[in-house]
Amino acid sequence: MNYFVVLVVILVPFGTCIDLPSGFKKCNMKKIDFNQCLGSAIHEAVRKLDSAITSHDLQSLYHVQFRPQDVMEFGNRSLSGLKQKFSNLSFLGLSRPEKTVARLDYENNTYTLTVSLTYRDILFQANYECAGTIVMLPLNAMTPVEVLMVNPTLTYIFKLEPYYKGTTYLRVLDATADGRTQGLRWNFKQLFENKHLNEEFNAAMTEKGAEIFTLYKFLESSFTPYFAFLLDSFLSKVSVAELFDGF
Repeated sequence: MNYFVVLVVILVPFGTCIDLPSGFKKCNMKKIDFNQCLGSAIHEAVRKLDSAITSHDLQSLYHVQFRPQDVMEFGNRSLSGLKQKFSNLSFLGLSRPEKTVARLDYENNTYTLTVSLTYRDILFQANYECAGTIVMLPLNAMTPVEVLMVNPTLTYIFKLEPYYKGTTYLRVLDATADGRTQGLRWNFKQLFENKHLNEEFNAAMTEKGAEIFTLYKFLESSFTPYFAFLLDSFLSKVSVAELFDGF
C-alpha cells in the first residue's frame, strides 16, 4: 500500500464533511454532458489554486515544492556511466492549464477518474548532482537546473473507491501519471566551469528535448503519490453528494 493511502486511512475517520469551496462548479452525474461539465469544473478548480484554499487544506498548485527527502536518483558510476540525482524539487505553473479534459467511469464498485491538463509551459526546478563519465569526459558536478516543459500535457488516472462514513465518500486506491511535451528547454546553471561549454551543452540538450524527455519518463512515478495524496485529502472532507448532483 502506498504511503498516501496509509495516511488517508489514518486521517479519514476523524474528518468532517464540508461543502465544496466557494465558486467550485458542481456537475450532475445523470446528465449526458457530465464528463464535459467535469472537465470544466476541474479546470476552474485548478485555476483557483493559484493560491491555497486553507478551509479545505488545498495547497497552491502554482509553486509546488516537494519535501527535502523527495529525491530522484538513477544511473551508476561504472565505466562510461553517470550517477544522477535531483533534489529540492519544485514545479511552477501547475495551476494554469490552458485546457482540461476529464471523464469518470464506474465498474465493479470502483470509479476511474482520468484528467488531462494541457499547459503553455511548466517550469521544473531542482538541484542536480552527477558523478561519472559522459562521452568519455569525467564529470563530477553540483548545480541548480531549470527545465521548461513546452506545451506539455499531463494525464492522471485515479482509481477511486466509495466508502460510507455517515454518507458516501471516495478515496484513492491507486494513481498513475503520463506526460507528453513538445520540447524541453534545459538550463544547467553551472554544470561545467567553462561558460561556453555549459551554454553549448544546454543548447544541445534543448535541441533534443523531446527525445530526452522519453528517457526521463520513468520519473513520473516519483510525483504521482504527491498529487494522489492531495486529492485524497480533499475527498476525505467533501462527500460525493457535495461533489456531484444526481448521485
